[in-house]
Amino acid sequence: MPDDVFPDYFVTDSPKDAAHQRLLRDFCAWQAPCLLLLPTLDPQTRATLETQAVERALAVEQHCHLYPAIIDAEAIRAARIEALLRASDRQAQEEDQTMATYYIELNVTRTN
Repeated sequence: MPDDVFPDYFVTDSPKDAAHQRLLRDFCAWQAPCLLLLPTLDPQTRATLETQAVERALAVEQHCHLYPAIIDAEAIRAARIEALLRASDRQAQEEDQTMATYYIELNVTRTN
């Protein structure tokens, strides 16, 4: 089927009430890291989606290698750095949650 059969971003953008329009905008903003994979985006739409995508840095890091074009390379680079920092922070937190064996052995209560 030709491309023009499908609506932009695969959701209908027909006029609805204000709540529906806000929900649609929020959904597209949340999907921005994935929508940037589309090769047919015009530069203005791509720039808008890049601005929205940096709010989801971890998703940008997952997908950025497949982006066909990048308008604001500095914003994408900043999002990728944020994702790396978050990943290293998460790893440090996981390591901090493991107790040393001597602590576990010393704090065992005995029941007699």
